[in-house]
Amino acid sequence: MMINILVWMGCVNQRVNQMNATIEVICYKWKKVKNDEHPLMLRVTKDRKRKYVSLGISVHPEHWDFQKNKPKVNCPNKDLILNIIDRKTMEYRKQLLEFQNIEKDFSAQKLVDTVNKPLYVNKRNRRTNLFIHYVGKFFQKSINL
Repeated sequence: MMINILVWMGCVNQRVNQMNATIEVICYKWKKVKNDEHPLMLRVTKDRKRKYVSLGISVHPEHWDFQKNKPKVNCPNKDLILNIIDRKTMEYRKQLLEFQNIEKDFSAQKLVDTVNKPLYVNKRNRRTNLFIHYVGKFFQKSINL
């Protein structure tokens, strides 16, 4: 009986570890932009596989704390940078939670692709939605007259 409980607990722990992914912001010091700044990248790690996504902003290395992976106090536009970092990480964490809620297996690449590329809507649905929109506007105008 005790062995079955331990085996069951081990399976649960293994499943939880299987679903874990980390999302961190790093200053990518291996690449330099024209003005001697380094880009800030979001590093998504899942099953020891990493995927880097650019945040679209860069920071001079003297304004970045590499130990804490945050801008230093003397960094210009620190609040703006932190706001962008928080917004982007929240998008990825939200998608990560959605994957975990439906217990869908995913990779770092799949997580990045899902956040960056919304679901494709085919042309027929777009046309139908557009038609319904214009018909609704037409009836709204005719009712108001």
